Amino acid sequence: MRLAAVTATVALCVAAGACDAGADNATPGGSGSGGTGPGGTGSTTASSGPASSGARTGTPTSPDGPRAAPRGGSSAASGPASPIPATPTASELPPGGGGSLTFAYGPARAQTTTLLLPTEVDATGPPDRAPRAVPIVVLIHGGAWKAAATTASMTALASDLTARGVVVWSMDYRGVGADSAADEGGWPRTYEDVAAGLDLLPRALAGVGLTASQVAVVGHSAGGPLALWLAARGQGKPGLPGGPPAVRPTVAVSLAGADDFEMIARATGPSGFMADFMGGMPADKPAEYAHASPSNLVPIGVPMLFVVGSIDPLESVAKAIAQTARGAGDDVRLEVIEGAGHIAPIVPTSAAWLTARTWLAGHGFG
Repeated sequence: MRLAAVTATVALCVAAGACDAGADNATPGGSGSGGTGPGGTGSTTASSGPASSGARTGTPTSPDGPRAAPRGGSSAASGPASPIPATPTASELPPGGGGSLTFAYGPARAQTTTLLLPTEVDATGPPDRAPRAVPIVVLIHGGAWKAAATTASMTALASDLTARGVVVWSMDYRGVGADSAADEGGWPRTYEDVAAGLDLLPRALAGVGLTASQVAVVGHSAGGPLALWLAARGQGKPGLPGGPPAVRPTVAVSLAGADDFEMIARATGPSGFMADFMGGMPADKPAEYAHASPSNLVPIGVPMLFVVGSIDPLESVAKAIAQTARGAGDDVRLEVIEGAGHIAPIVPTSAAWLTARTWLAGHGFG
């Protein structure tokens, strides 16, 4: 089954650090497919432009001010820390518009998220001015939910969006295979992380004089189901981790998403990345899969776009989830890009990303 190629290609991509490809269909070592790769949020304090790639180092700006994220060695906690009350300092941003701020929403080094502002948005004005309402695009990276993967693979999309006047919220989260128990992700920790990261958004925006008029969640590869899951959580789906949502996404985009967990688990087996992330196979963890896989949460309740390449091993997954969601009554659009691989949707010059960006613009984002 072609889907079985996912495990090998994603593992290669993460290991090679080549998932932030610079050309359509590019993958580690040539054409084909892969997953998102390592790097980092880049901007660990205020900066004059979008966060660049790099390792998870430095001092994240917590909403209460700069705070170092622990580097490991602590014992495992029962879940991520509660979001820190947001009081970011707009004075750290460059005058005249633009810049970025990275916030910590928990104590683990991956529990960070970056606010990226286009030059058209000046957050350094008078503190008593009325908040400016702007649409927000939330970016969620992929990488088979591995601890080595970070937001680096989404940096190019973030830059492309901010260059078009869109405010971006790029989230990191804990993955599996971390070097300490406190940094380890997987079900349900990864979900608790993205919930906490998204819930921090309103307070972070308020600190720089903004408010969200609407929110799009956009995920690539392993980030695709996280984006769809956040949309489902925003619609009040019961029993999901993270508590009541503070943010309700209005649209969702899955770029080459791993959106049907049972389908992928069957293809990749008990030693594959899906079973590793979920802590077992669907037969062993039926309740967990029921609350984690977007295919089990339909109808999601918001307009959704699925973009996948015709040579991506996840093409069959995209077609399956689109059919399932449409059958449940969801507003669904599926775009299969001829000749495109797994990395194409996160390459700004690709037909896959142009399709997604145009759809977002048609829904009021850019």
